Amino acid sequence: MKRKQTILIVDDEMLARTGIRYMTDWESKGFRIIGEAADGQEALRIARRERPDIIITDVKMPGMDGIELTRLLRNELPQSAIYVISGFDDFRNVREAFLLGASDFLLKSELRADTLPDLLRSHFREQVGPTRSSSAQFLLLSRLEREDTDAGILLSSFQEAGVSFSQGLPYWLILGKDLPVPSDLISHLCSQVDEMEKTVAAVTPAGELCVLTQSDSSNIIHLFLQQQTEAFDSKDPESSQNLFFSCSEPFLNLSQLRSVYQKVQELSQYRFYLPELRFLTTSDVGNETVYFQRDNFLAFLAHRRFREAQELSMEYLSRCRLCCSPEPYVLKKNMEEQFILAIQALETIHVPQDQLSHCKLNLLRAIDFSETLDMLKDAAENGWNQILALYVAYTDARANESLNLVQTYITAHCCEDIHLSDVAEKCFINYNYLSTLFGQTLGISFSHYLQKTRIEHAKKMLEENPSLSLAHISASVGFPDQSYFTKQFRRYEHCTPTQYVKRLQSRR
Repeated sequence: MKRKQTILIVDDEMLARTGIRYMTDWESKGFRIIGEAADGQEALRIARRERPDIIITDVKMPGMDGIELTRLLRNELPQSAIYVISGFDDFRNVREAFLLGASDFLLKSELRADTLPDLLRSHFREQVGPTRSSSAQFLLLSRLEREDTDAGILLSSFQEAGVSFSQGLPYWLILGKDLPVPSDLISHLCSQVDEMEKTVAAVTPAGELCVLTQSDSSNIIHLFLQQQTEAFDSKDPESSQNLFFSCSEPFLNLSQLRSVYQKVQELSQYRFYLPELRFLTTSDVGNETVYFQRDNFLAFLAHRRFREAQELSMEYLSRCRLCCSPEPYVLKKNMEEQFILAIQALETIHVPQDQLSHCKLNLLRAIDFSETLDMLKDAAENGWNQILALYVAYTDARANESLNLVQTYITAHCCEDIHLSDVAEKCFINYNYLSTLFGQTLGISFSHYLQKTRIEHAKKMLEENPSLSLAHISASVGFPDQSYFTKQFRRYEHCTPTQYVKRLQSRR
């Protein structure tokens, strides 16, 4: 009969110990409870006597706690698997337990009858001892959290954990983002990486695959990145589509580990510009600063030249793509500011506030959700189309309203000596806007429109009283003399006033 693996339960709370003992039918699952202890001292005595295969111990206990118990048992009972449990997700205790050689760190809230026996069975080894994988991995993770001032001590710690780093050989830090979901795949690859010389891998609390390795050749690092990408692809092609790696510059001092980790995290952001790359290095990212022509942009908006503002905005995005700069967060903030300024420009011409609020909300949401530069470009193009549509719709309606007012005024006062400035003042319209309105809407200048209106007035006078003299008519409709009136009449009607009267008489 196969020998059952023996378990010692250590917890200062009786209910916790009882809960684990009666959680499941341990005997039927190949385990046997050989004892319980309420503190570290009692557990140490039982463990020395019974030499259990598995020890499940709480972290916080009066007297000797679980961390100290782990340290002592690790030296005395190297073949025992030690599982540290806690009611709190305390990274300091997690790190310390693993550095001392614990097999795993478990939360009490996650202890379940249907999973705990399998977990103990899968983690148990005939020769446990302080494993290279667990201690080296958590040594790496702990140094990502804080700077170390003594690289020599850190190097020695890694060597004691079984990682044969060499002094003077360049280090490289590699970060894998968007890891495929299956945890067994990640664990498998971590163990593969761990078997490599001068290399340790661990998964960070953020779910990143972090690899610290040594090599004197960047080509070897690139080959490693390619191999890891292919390994994930071969295991789970669908889940690994978004996986990519970012790699640091080589560095010589392990005390720089945390700062290098932060830089590699920042480097990972630049996949925003280069989503097609599966691994990213600093050489892929430019150092050039891309400036936005903000003053010109504001000038365009001030004169309501939204198309020119749009061209400036999209040209800025194109330069950002070429230089892979600035940081994606900064770029998004710059684009948000551009659209906020454009919307404020629309407010000055009294575009309805509800339409502007809806436009602003959609724009800012689309920018924020953009995961790549292409997505941001699409969001920007759609945003500018919305702004131009609002501007055109509002200015068309406003233009029609203004034009009707101006045409009514000119028709009533065309016989007077009026100028564009007079009409603008009487109709409360900006002079430059009114000048542009004639050209863009009617296709003629103000002076031509005025002359044409005067000719129409003259034609009406001739139709009502053909016997009127041309001198009287020309003076009545605002022309300085009969000769100039005749010249303008021929220009618009392609005949003289006299010929026009004869045509009217011939039709009667």
